[in-house]
Amino acid sequence: KCFVTGSSLKPTDLILDDPSISTPHAMVVVHPATGLQVQDLMSERGVFIRRRDATTYQREEEIAPLQHGDWVRFGDVEFLVALIAHVGEV
Repeated sequence: KCFVTGSSLKPTDLILDDPSISTPHAMVVVHPATGLQVQDLMSERGVFIRRRDATTYQREEEIAPLQHGDWVRFGDVEFLVALIAHVGEV
């Protein structure tokens, strides 16, 4: 798990140097049972998801799953979700 933030809180943070990003802004969690999830942490500019087959973003205020091909936007910063399976030894 890591925080998406405008300034560092922990060594594992994803720091986005953009005025639309709060400190902290969101939390991203990767878990074997639940997959990739994102949660807004009452940020000022929000967390939005555009599903792979959708044309518009929806604001998410609860924990939301992310799938390969989705777009996630933290404030004004967008990311394409690309999940790549790992094959081999762990």
